[in-house]
Amino acid sequence: MKIWENNVTQLYDPANRQENLEVETEEEVDADEKDPYILQTELEKTIKEMKGKKATGDGDVLNP
Repeated sequence: MKIWENNVTQLYDPANRQENLEVETEEEVDADEKDPYILQTELEKTIKEMKGKKATGDGDVLNP
């Protein structure tokens, strides 16, 4: 539990945050580094297929 507390503390510590995030424009990114495009219709279909009020993953996370 202490490890988790330390990780969360570091994650949300303002001293560890970057002041300015640098976002590259599409023109600045090499074609080899780009991820494949996701179509809006694919995204909408996936969202509609999701079960409501259910978390993804294994249900035994807290009780291994």
